[in-house]
Amino acid sequence: MFTVAWAHRALNKLADLYVGVDLAGQQRLAASIDALNRRLAQKPIDEGESRTGNYRITFVEGLTIRFTVDLADRLVRVYAVHRRGN
Repeated sequence: MFTVAWAHRALNKLADLYVGVDLAGQQRLAASIDALNRRLAQKPIDEGESRTGNYRITFVEGLTIRFTVDLADRLVRVYAVHRRGN
């Protein structure tokens, strides 16, 4: 298992996006993020697309999520969340 740590900046952006959608959208977003966290904790290298170095990107519920994977420390750091297309 990997530890999944969200940067404050990413959490704040996710919260802003969450409050900006209706209840059904909030429920879909929460379920999608919960599922993402489980996938990142289990097999982060299988999630999304690789970028330079240990950087990766994935797409969840209309969002782009950027993260790093540190295999040695078994740590995933989610550092950015953006509405897709931004």
